[in-house]
Amino acid sequence: NKQNELLRMMRKKTQSMEEEQDQLNCQLRQLEIAS
Repeated sequence: NKQNELLRMMRKKTQSMEEEQDQLNCQLRQLEIAS
């Protein structure tokens, strides 16, 4: 049961990290377009 909680937390972490990565990529693209 504890392992399941850990897995869920890890999944949440990686998901939010991927979302941050997407946001960074978007910002980079906008910067490239602007320059």
